[in-house]
Amino acid sequence: MIDAPSLQPRAEQSAELAALMATYERQHGPVQTLPIVTAGNKQLPFVITSPGKPKAKPSRALRQLDHKRHTADTAKKRKAAERLAILQRMAPAGASINEMCDATGLSPKTVMDRLRDHHIKRGPKMNLEV
Repeated sequence: MIDAPSLQPRAEQSAELAALMATYERQHGPVQTLPIVTAGNKQLPFVITSPGKPKAKPSRALRQLDHKRHTADTAKKRKAAERLAILQRMAPAGASINEMCDATGLSPKTVMDRLRDHHIKRGPKMNLEV
């Protein structure tokens, strides 16, 4: 629990802050309050903004991090497309699941799932007795 004596200084600080806000509003006009929207449309009470104040740009580190994520996403998509092209080339030729696994680096279950998901037909089994 918070002791009653520790609440007294807070009341004084609150009154001082209210006086400062009143002075600011007299000099610069009213302060706008906007609802804060978070994930899940949950609204928190208010955010205080100053009208006409420019919005801050994201930091350089955040911009670089976003660029790295975008690059990683495109690399993952490119690798997935390459693996799919290998499967589309090998399956109709009659390659076995294990051969496709070796060529793509995927597990047998993943190869089977990709064949099913992308409706890739498997060709006739190769005749190894020739």
